[in-house]
This record gives sequence, C-alpha cells and structure tokens, in this order.
Amino acid sequence: MIPREACLPDYSGNGLVNVMSAIETRLGGKNPYQPHAKLSNEGIKDARNIVLIAIDGLGFNFFERHCKKSGLGKYLAGSITSVFPSTTAAAMTTVYTGLAPLNHGILAWFTYFKELGVIGIMPPMLVRGDKGPLAREGVDPATLLGIKPLSDRIQARCFMISPSEFIKKPYNVLAAGHSQQVGFGKLEEMLERTANVVKNNPGAKLVLSYWPSYDQIAHEKGATSAAALDHAKQVVDSLAMFIENFKPKHPDTSVIITADHGLVDTTPDNLIRLEAHPGLKDTLAMPLSGEPRAAFCYVRPSKVGQFEEYIERHLARECMAVRIQDVLAEGIFGKFEPHPRLFDRAGDYILFMKENFVIKDLLLGETRTPLIGHHGGVSPDEMLVPLFMA
Repeated sequence: MIPREACLPDYSGNGLVNVMSAIETRLGGKNPYQPHAKLSNEGIKDARNIVLIAIDGLGFNFFERHCKKSGLGKYLAGSITSVFPSTTAAAMTTVYTGLAPLNHGILAWFTYFKELGVIGIMPPMLVRGDKGPLAREGVDPATLLGIKPLSDRIQARCFMISPSEFIKKPYNVLAAGHSQQVGFGKLEEMLERTANVVKNNPGAKLVLSYWPSYDQIAHEKGATSAAALDHAKQVVDSLAMFIENFKPKHPDTSVIITADHGLVDTTPDNLIRLEAHPGLKDTLAMPLSGEPRAAFCYVRPSKVGQFEEYIERHLARECMAVRIQDVLAEGIFGKFEPHPRLFDRAGDYILFMKENFVIKDLLLGETRTPLIGHHGGVSPDEMLVPLFMA
C-alpha cells in the first residue's frame, strides 16, 4: 500500500503526461495518454505554434503561498500532477518524450543500468562514485537509454532551448531527437531566444524551453529561503512580462508554463543515514538508487523478511516500504507498455519517505553534499505543479 497521505500522479487526464499528449495530438502526433482536456479545448485548440516553458522546481503549493499575487497569477489554469518519481530526470524526460516514466524508463537521479553493472546519475549521464561518463567507449548512448523523442512524432518543427552547457551532453542530444537545440545563459536570454525562434522560423513549431536555476538554489539554500524566494519572484515576474510582450505579436502561438516538480525542505534531523542502520544495510544487494525521497532498494532474497521487519520496527515513522509489484499495480509509474528495462531499474522495494524525511547512503570515496530542498516523493508539495496558459 502507498502511504495514505500520498498525492499520486494522475495519468488519466490532469497530469504532466496529459499536457504533453495534448500538445502532441494538436501537432499531428499520436499519444496513448488522454490529452489534457482544458488545454485541448481552450489553451491550444487553434494554435499554430506552441511554446512550453518548464521551470524546474516551481511547485503549485509554493506558487500559491508565495507568488499568487504576481502578474503570472492571472494566467494560472490550476494544478496538474508531476510523474513518479517527482524528479527532473523522470519529469523532463516526460516533457521530451510525451510518455510516462513507465514507458521511457528514465526513473531518477540515481538509476541502475544492469547492462553496464553501474548506478548512473541522470540526466548528466555520469557513473555514481567516480563521476566518469556513463556512455564510455563502446557504449552507444541511444541504445543505453532507449528513449523516443516527441519531436520525432509530430508534424511541426521542434526547438529545444536549454542552458548552453547542456546542449552537447548525450542526454540532451538524445532527448532532442530531430529538434534544433538552442543554448542560453541568463533567464532573459532564454526568453529572448524563445521569442526569436517563433518569430524567425516559418511553419508550425513546438518550442520547449527549460529553466533550471530555482531548483538549484532550492536544493542548496532551501525552497523557501530568501535566495530561492527572490529568484522565484524574478522568474515569475519575467514570465508575466514575456507573455504581455509576446502574445500580441504572436496571436497564433499558445504559451504554456509549468514545472517538473515541487520541493520540500528538510533538516539534518530528518536525514536517515544508511550507515547508521547496519541491520538495514546488510539486507541490500546494492547501494540505494532512485531518490532520497523515494529510494529504490535491491534486497537480497534471503534477507527479505529482515528488510521488512527492520523498516517496520525501526523506521516506520520515517518511511514505508512497498514491494515493486504493488507499486506497479498502483500504476504510479504510468500506464501501457513498460520500458524493456524498467524492472531492472526500479528495484525490489521502494521506500516512500513520510513528512520531510530523506534517506541517503555513501559509496567509498563519496562525500555527502548537504542539501535542504528535496523532491522525488509523493507529498502534495512535490507532486503538484502549476499550469499556466496564455
């Protein structure tokens, strides 16, 4: 059973995957998921071009508490759910593929690649531990990830606007597919290049723009720290100004703004260090993967009883262990055909963290980076993201 207080992803109509399905359907593609009704019937019904801007980490509850009175507030169409896990690796791959994590197989920051025998870091595509490249000599990144970009299925030109340091990285190249990548440095450059792509390129277009910095600040300083709040307000004000300037010049273009996930803040007292629980660590065949708010556990078959008993006796307040069979039965990774390597990557159990607890382990030679903001779990603050339409 998933925790009762969980906010589960919606794949049937009001989730991020349904937003992408609506976009794909409008631009001549076919998607197995139900299109988001409000977007299809109002937001993009008559649009020739579609601009989607994803703000990493901008949760719906955060926006309601701190930014609702901004100029962007009048474009708020409501909330949608992220995917599970509520994390950039899974959710932005949903944006770029139009599919849920069950289908695209990119599940979390730490993802086990059985075919390489290592835990990788996604989307940077590095090896956990030595931080070497995941796709080393003789390893084809396309074969390794096996993702199918949305841009390759629509009847429109596609542009992927990302920070300049990302655009030549293997993940971005694969996620882009037939898209033309455009790099930027600052927020104003992202918005300027988004507008210029629409202005300077004929024909129907999809523009996918991604801003990562709020999430980065929230991880380090906290989602509601002064630095994060100041940055979030700068972002939402800039987005409101962008819409006001852009829309009158491009009435045939719909603008959608959303996020990949929200965040919760944690404290050092809420960090569960696996090394402090040798009885639990002894049950695991591998290091933890997944997310600190939703940890994937590979459990030794001979230690399953010990694993379950340990969680129940020592960590029941902090987390709930759910067998992967039950997780899949709940459908929280998505629907339809699973990615061929999903079962390799999802572990035997998932630890769903309660309240604002996180769990982390360390490899030899690894150092623990102290973070305050976290995501990946199923709390409303992490799972609900805003949907703006203009």
